[in-house]
Amino acid sequence: MSPVELKRNTTLILAAVFVLGTQVAATPPSVVKEVAAHSEARDAITRTLTSTLTGLRILSIEASPIEGVYEVNVSGDTVYVSADGGHMISGDMYQIGPQLVNVSEQKRTQARRRLLSEIDESEMVVFAPPPGKVKAKVTVFTDIDCGYCRKLHKEMKAYNDLGIAIRYMAFPRAGLESRSYQKAVSTWCSDDPTAAMTRAKSGVDLEKRVCANPVSTQYRLGEVMGVTGTPALVLEDGAMLMGYRPPLEMARLLGIPAP
Repeated sequence: MSPVELKRNTTLILAAVFVLGTQVAATPPSVVKEVAAHSEARDAITRTLTSTLTGLRILSIEASPIEGVYEVNVSGDTVYVSADGGHMISGDMYQIGPQLVNVSEQKRTQARRRLLSEIDESEMVVFAPPPGKVKAKVTVFTDIDCGYCRKLHKEMKAYNDLGIAIRYMAFPRAGLESRSYQKAVSTWCSDDPTAAMTRAKSGVDLEKRVCANPVSTQYRLGEVMGVTGTPALVLEDGAMLMGYRPPLEMARLLGIPAP
């Protein structure tokens, strides 16, 4: 490196250091203090909860709209914890105004929308209208043996005729060691999963099949999203409806004009 290049590089480095130093110095002390307080609170909450509740999975810790209270996602459930980790509130938070707004459900809706956007549709069992006819997509966490899941499936043509695509994800309610779980695996592992789903939901015992499949992953995802029963219907905006909805009611909820 020539003396000229060395001088130029040294000048650039010194300039960069000056700029960075100026930026740090320009950061208001109140902001630095606030960041430190949030970090201390997260550490305290994590330490207290994990030492008290064994097997706990803390997915996120964020400041809530109430000063000194933090919103904590615990294994898919939301709780509110004081900054020192000493007190916890379980339940939804509401914003009071001209209308009562469920702040907790808003956050859950955003999270469900984000999580669904990360799932490839090829991992679902999809019943859709012809190309160009889809007006809305509904992701349904389903159980092969669930009565209302079977009722929904019997009306599949009506949903599709209204422009509603039904995208199935597995949620065997009895857990990952149940017969319903194996039925779901056999469905997803079938050479034709849509045909297998229809047969299984009509009560046909499918040939047992095993393959690399997303059933357990989808089940755990459902738990994180707050699914407690089936069918659980997740709309494209992340809103979740628990239970069966007839085709025309579903179209109305989705803003699809009645035929």
